[in-house]
Amino acid sequence: MFSSTMAAVISVVVISSSSSSAPRKPKHDSKWYAMIKRRNAFKRKKKTPVVCFERATTLEASHGLSWVRVCLLGKGGFGSVFYAKRRTTINQGTHLPSQLAVKSTIMDQSSSLQHEKQVLCDLTSSPYVVRCYGDEVTHIANGVKVYNLLLEYCSGLSLERQIRLSGFGLADSDWRKEGNFVAKLADFGLAKAVDEECHDMRGTTRYMSPELVREKKIGYATDIWAFGCAVLEMLTGKPAWEYSEVEDLLWVIGYTDELPQIPSNVSEDAKDLLSRCFVRTAAHRWSADCLLEHPFLSVN
Repeated sequence: MFSSTMAAVISVVVISSSSSSAPRKPKHDSKWYAMIKRRNAFKRKKKTPVVCFERATTLEASHGLSWVRVCLLGKGGFGSVFYAKRRTTINQGTHLPSQLAVKSTIMDQSSSLQHEKQVLCDLTSSPYVVRCYGDEVTHIANGVKVYNLLLEYCSGLSLERQIRLSGFGLADSDWRKEGNFVAKLADFGLAKAVDEECHDMRGTTRYMSPELVREKKIGYATDIWAFGCAVLEMLTGKPAWEYSEVEDLLWVIGYTDELPQIPSNVSEDAKDLLSRCFVRTAAHRWSADCLLEHPFLSVN
């Protein structure tokens, strides 16, 4: 089983609030400097592929044996994702669907994508995880090798986009039976085995748990905290934390007793569920199995 920060797949519209007061600056002790050093080292490591991978337009001409790129869907810290279609002129790759998403990066910087492929293969039986159809190495014009991860193409809106439309008073006008969607997890680049030693902070800062910031500890409870942040953000349209400076955010999460504020206008069930997620001691947070039995998540 793997643990990953929920924000990789559930990112909700962020609306700044002017009512939040800035926190006091953290004390610059040895633990603080060590934590910032770890964060900056991981940040530099994460950004490296972006610098070397700005040639998205060049990659659009780098097709696979059984598929062709159609357009760029987006770029992230570890590569670019393309919408692709299966070739109809050859017999190879007939196991591929007619549409797919191809996640690509330079071969020399593909360790994260190769790790992600292994995680996806381990989770292939889950209907709530995007399917992986394998991988393939292609080349661009200068002979540089490109690693490609072949994934299920999900045509529905992201959760963030759906909430943005709702916030503007817009609705999906095409709610046919075949238009309904199932929420799926789609990014496991930072997934880590719970018994594997962690050497850096990984994930989106505002979803990090206290033990991750303070001690670099990752476990199932880490995801429960992040899940609570995502639920609170979906309920309010605002991030769980509204600090503008990353260093202030890390300090508040890891080195104070402060908890995300739960507004009074949400249901009692929602308040109770969030209180089970926002527990600073990881061992005292509810497990996923317990949360599934909670009235807020129960399905009648």
